Amino acid sequence: MIPDRYCILKLVTILLSFDLKLYVMLHYKNIHTSCFCYQKKNKQTISQKKFHRGESGSFILTSHHIVFVLNGSAECAIAGLSDTTVVVSSGNFIFLPTSTNMLCEALEDDTTVLLIRLSGLVGKLPECPTFRFQRLSGNLDTCPVENRGIYPLKMNRRILYLVKGIVTVQHDGIKCDNFAKHMVALLLTMIQAYYPQEEYMRFYSTITGSDAMFTDQVYERWMTCYTVGELANTFDMNIKQFTRYFNKVFGENPGSWLKKRRMEHIYHDICSSYKPLRQIAEEHCFLMTNFVRYCRNNFGYTPESIRRSLAVNGITPT
Repeated sequence: MIPDRYCILKLVTILLSFDLKLYVMLHYKNIHTSCFCYQKKNKQTISQKKFHRGESGSFILTSHHIVFVLNGSAECAIAGLSDTTVVVSSGNFIFLPTSTNMLCEALEDDTTVLLIRLSGLVGKLPECPTFRFQRLSGNLDTCPVENRGIYPLKMNRRILYLVKGIVTVQHDGIKCDNFAKHMVALLLTMIQAYYPQEEYMRFYSTITGSDAMFTDQVYERWMTCYTVGELANTFDMNIKQFTRYFNKVFGENPGSWLKKRRMEHIYHDICSSYKPLRQIAEEHCFLMTNFVRYCRNNFGYTPESIRRSLAVNGITPT
């Protein structure tokens, strides 16, 4: 009888522990999905797609992507490159530059691909003394790559562990912009660290250096510029030239992009600091009455309401 009672007690303990973990995870997800950093379905940095044999999908990429084939294999036809067709098998990954027009066809059932969008995050990556994405891409115009094209890399054990972790966290529903930024930084650094130079240079061979450097410079300058015209002036371009180039690199209008970044920055200041709200308003060049109106129009709540909701959920600013 004792073993039976012991087994029952152990089973109950496991079940209670599982329920507690599930409750905590669901509670966190409820807070997470209401956060301003939560990425909506059509704006996710990390996403998965599944295909059956013979099923195909057409993609026009408005940003750089790294694509991992997790299961099966796929044939990718890329318009505008000398080697227009490449077969990517399970355990391999490829780099696709912005403006790529690609047709992807599954060669096996249950072909699964993991897409990681880079643009919009590259300029935020921490600087490494030996490697910067934009510095690498700036050197590609003179790198000794015979033919620019799509060159798959095989996932080594380190990259495989990282990808499995990303997939697990995504499966749990954690779709945070900050998490994505850290994963992109880690992924790019690990590709540089765990592959020979000639391999990762060939992997990135389709990049034009000016695009990556332009992205980095935009992220360095936007906070001091309140209009598209001011930002364009820092690049010695008129608004028309700047808008055309910005649309090509970022895939959206610079005015709407600036508005989103400003909103993110203000929301972050409200949620993650002990600064008085009046001080935050002044730092963002608002009178307090206009600041309250701005928050209500853009976030649906006044800044006081946003902070009260954080307190109700047990979250304190850092």
